[in-house]
Amino acid sequence: MFILGACFAGRIVVGLNYTVEQLRPKFARNVVFYFCISEPILLILLTVWYQFIDHAWLTIAIITLVVQTLCIAYFYFVVPESPKWLYTWKRFDEARQVLKYIASFNGVDLEEYERAVLNKPFLKENVVVGEAEERDEADSKSVRTVGNDMKPAKYYKNLVILSIIWTVGSFSFYLMNFMNKHYEGNIFLNFYLEGVGLIIGCLIA
Repeated sequence: MFILGACFAGRIVVGLNYTVEQLRPKFARNVVFYFCISEPILLILLTVWYQFIDHAWLTIAIITLVVQTLCIAYFYFVVPESPKWLYTWKRFDEARQVLKYIASFNGVDLEEYERAVLNKPFLKENVVVGEAEERDEADSKSVRTVGNDMKPAKYYKNLVILSIIWTVGSFSFYLMNFMNKHYEGNIFLNFYLEGVGLIIGCLIA
């Protein structure tokens, strides 16, 4: 539960946004829904496993480790870097190549896409050389973001605040799972009810 809570922000926030970035906008809402509903479904499946297949933790831990390792390898070797991240750091040529790959993956006509998007300069590429040199010097004194500049003090302050909020929220959520074994009644029934409740919440949201 500690590991799940610690990985919550990276798995849900970074992972979700990274996945959405690789797809067409019309699929974004569906992906968010699938991300949210996958966790309660997995909770119910794990409960079924422990109730009817194997009461030990080692077998399911090995299975999930293998699956996660394959997923990490797939993302590392197949899925390209975020084009937004490349754009932020002014790696424009690499960003264009990634956008072309994403367009091809989503079945977009590449010739039309190159004319409409890839052959046009990015916003930051329209800066003249003199201004670019001034901005490069300013970049060394401030933290660059896609939309604006942020001073290091404010950036780290926001980082600490958001880290505390996410840590408290994620650990509180997974602490409820951990406390299920202390509730009255059947522990398997408690997890089934929690999974069903989360699915209903996802459908309502």
